Parts: sequence; C-alpha cells; structure tokens
Amino acid sequence: MGARHAHALGSRLRGRARRARQRARSELRRARHRHQGDHRRDAAGGEARPLSEGGVPRRRPQELPLVIGQPVRRKEDDRLLRGAGCYADDWNLPGQVYACMVRSPHAHATILSISSAPAAKIPGVLAVLTGTDAAADGLKPLPHKPVTVNPHEVVLKNRDGSAFKIPPYVVLPTDKARFVGEAVAMVIAETAMAARDGADAVVIDFEPLPSATKTVDATAPDAPMVWSDIGSNICVDANVGDAPAVDAAFRRAAHVVRLETTLNRVTGVPLELRAALGVYENGRYTVYTPSGGVQRFRTDVAGALGVPEDAVRVVARDVGGSYGVRNYICPEHVLVAWAARRLGRPVKWRAERSECFLTDDHSRDLRAQAELALDAEGNFLAFRSTNTSNVGAHARGRPARARGAQQHHADLALSRRRTSRGDVRHRAPDRPRCPAPWLRPRGAPPPQPDRILSVPEPARPGLRQRRLCGDAGARARTGAVVHVRRTAAPVTFARQAARHRHGQLHRAEYRPSARARRSRGPAGRPRRRRARHDLVGPGA
Repeated sequence: MGARHAHALGSRLRGRARRARQRARSELRRARHRHQGDHRRDAAGGEARPLSEGGVPRRRPQELPLVIGQPVRRKEDDRLLRGAGCYADDWNLPGQVYACMVRSPHAHATILSISSAPAAKIPGVLAVLTGTDAAADGLKPLPHKPVTVNPHEVVLKNRDGSAFKIPPYVVLPTDKARFVGEAVAMVIAETAMAARDGADAVVIDFEPLPSATKTVDATAPDAPMVWSDIGSNICVDANVGDAPAVDAAFRRAAHVVRLETTLNRVTGVPLELRAALGVYENGRYTVYTPSGGVQRFRTDVAGALGVPEDAVRVVARDVGGSYGVRNYICPEHVLVAWAARRLGRPVKWRAERSECFLTDDHSRDLRAQAELALDAEGNFLAFRSTNTSNVGAHARGRPARARGAQQHHADLALSRRRTSRGDVRHRAPDRPRCPAPWLRPRGAPPPQPDRILSVPEPARPGLRQRRLCGDAGARARTGAVVHVRRTAAPVTFARQAARHRHGQLHRAEYRPSARARRSRGPAGRPRRRRARHDLVGPGA
C-alpha cells in the first residue's frame, strides 16, 4: 500500500515538473515571438531597418531573458521592515549640535534689522548666524549654470536677443525677503528644542512691500519688482516659430478655436522631510542628506562654499521619496556645512512638514492661451500659444531651457501635429514665491490640441487621424526633432474598439446608462453590490 502511494506521489511530482517545463517553453516561445528579429517596420510600410542605433548590436531573440510577465522581486523590503533603513534623520554623530531656521512671514519685505540678543540668552543656544556673517565668510550664491541640452531640442532665447535675467540666490539674504518661508537667519543650539526656542526669540524688523499674487499680474509694466536692480520681473521672453506666417494663416482660416487653461502650482511632498547633517574635518566637508544625485549636490555645495569639489563629500543612503524636490540643493545644505566649520562640531538640521510645504521646490503654475486655425476641411493651418510660467523669486535649475516647463512645451506643442505654421511665445516672470524649477519631466504632449477640437461637424470626420504626425525623425515646426512610431495606432485602436458587432455606435445615438443594485442582508446591511451596464444604441 505504501509503495503504491509512493508511486502515485512520484507520478504527480513528475507530472508537475513536466507541465512546468512545458509552461517555460511556451513562455520562451511567446517572448521570442514578441521580440522576433532585430528589425522594425516603419509607419509608412517601408523596408525593415535595424533597431540598433549607431552600430550598437542588439541581442538575439534567444538571448533575451524571460522577464515579460514575470514578477519583479523586491530586495529592500526585508531590511526596511526590520527597521534597518538609514535615512537622513537617522544620521547622528558624537558632539553634534542642532540648527533651526528663522524664516520670513512676508512674501516681499525689506529686512531693516535683525536682533539676536534675546535668542543668545536662551540656555543651550550657541550662535545666531545671519546673512552678514555668511557674506563675511565668503559664501557665494547657489550655483546656477546651464545644463547641456539635446541638440535636437529647442533652446529658447529672449526675443530682443538679450540674455536671460538670472538673479543670485544667496543662502541668507541681507536686503529683502522674497517669499514666505525664506530663511533669513540660523540658530545653532545644543538641542533641537533649544534651537527652536532660540529661533522664536530672534527679533527681525521687516518693512512689508507690495507683491503680485498672480503670475499674469507679475508681467504688467507697473507690477511690484522682486529684483529692483534687474529693472523688470520678466526674466524670459522668447518666441519659437514664424509669427508673421501664423498671423496670415489665422486671417484666412475658416475656423478658429481657442482655449485658456491653467496648471496649478504643485510641490513634491515626499514622505521623508528634508534634512541635512554637516561635518567639517581636516579641511574637508561632508554633508549627509537625501539626494537625487550626490555628484550634482557635491558640485553645487562646493561652488557655494567656494572650495574645490574634492573638498566636499555628499552621502545619501535611503531616500524617502523625491518627486523632483531632491534634484537640487537648498540653502540649508550649504548652511549646515558652513556652520560646522565655524563651530567645529557636526550640525544637524531637519525641516518640519510646514517648512517643507513653504520651502520645498514648487513647480508648474503655468497659464496657456492657445488658438488653432483650421480650413473648411478641418486641416490644421496654424497653432498659436502664449504661455506665462512662474519661476519663483530665485533662479533654480536650468536657465538654458527657460525653466523646464516652457522648454518642454515648445518641444511638444507642435511635435506630433501636422500643421503648416506654429508660433509659441513664452514669458517667465519672477514672483515672490518659492523657487519653481522643473521638478519632473512631462511625458505627454500638452492637451490643448486635443481639447479644443470643438470644430463644426463638416470638418470633424477623420480630424484626429489627419492631425497626427506619423513620420519618425520628423522635424516639428518649433525645430524639435521627433522620434515617434505609430502615432495614429492608439486612435485607430480606439475607433475599432468602439464598433459593435451589429453596427457602429455613433456619438449622437450612443446613450450609456449604469445602474447599481444593492441586495440587503440581515438588519438592512448591504451584503453585496452588483453593477449592470446597459448599452443602448444600434445593434445593442
């Protein structure tokens, strides 16, 4: 009896192994089918061309790992669940002291005086550092240099040929506070609580100044200037396209549709609060902080401290989220390193959640006014857009790309549309707000040409297909080179999916309705929810 059971068990195990091998072979065949050949047909149906670019060989299909449809194994969960993670606030060194920032409560105000005497009387307070101390020690503004861009992308330039107006971003200002939450002093104490008490005791005499609360208001000639020495709030005023040809196309257009839209200001809000620990030993600085790129941080911290790059070390272990706000250094990264040199002890700082909302990098805050000209058949004649984007009170990020959002809109506004002419104007004013660099890239074209297709019915059939640019490597009207494939495929698939087996569901005749029924259980409590969708139309 036992032998028979053992034989049956062995048969089952062998059967399972055989079926597992068959499934593996089937998966491999499907993977080879998905990746068959190192060639791809272009959208026009031409000859196949290699996938490899620049002579870089591709792996053969049989060499492809079987990863499609397979789960991705996580390796960090065990360590993090055991509490073995190491975030910025977990770094602690012997003899460290704590820093707290004194921040401006005004969006735009002149700093008349700073009195640190009341804070110095609080037990545990070691020092109160201001912008005057930073300037005396030779601290420089945060570096703001161009980032090399793709040669196929549009590089914006001011319409009058002048350079972008890039004001300095000092770590502690001495003349004015230019946004709510800007640090104007730093208190160092033996404990974090003593540092907070000292920051509350610092007395600062502000003279509030008028400020523009809306991005469009900041572009007015009589708007309050954030930087009076520049002479204007407009730091970028660029045009991309052929404005005279666009004006002529709009004059002869049969249909003109318009849209004005606004992208609200946002910030990243990662789970981990911003923090930094600065150390100075033997002529070298070490900064422990969550970072999206320690090499870039090291370069920028060294530039602000005025020391060579090899004199700065940046350490980042686990990062509790970024969402773009860990891409650039902040004044606090420089301040903790500078304070560590002055006091000869490690200096630690951690922001509160309210500080992060005010001082973490913001983004977007873009207003776009778009117009589209069409002929009687629905062909695109010209596209025109005026974009106004807030960049905040200080320069941050990529000046050569006109603060990111403007640059990306120029690349994509006309890159996937068949249109004869295009003109995009970009204006980027300074405002008394937190710096607003490009936090995260936008991976899809702007929605204006999709949302303003409210054209008359005779010009509507096939409009979405005709407007798409299907040539790979085509140069858009803005000058950007577009490398896309099968741009019309999703639209074609959507049209086919909308067809019913007994006929086509037309928009005017299609009436969807959904009803949810709830069956009652004991005591009238809902036991189960059921939903039924009824499609009413031709052939339904």
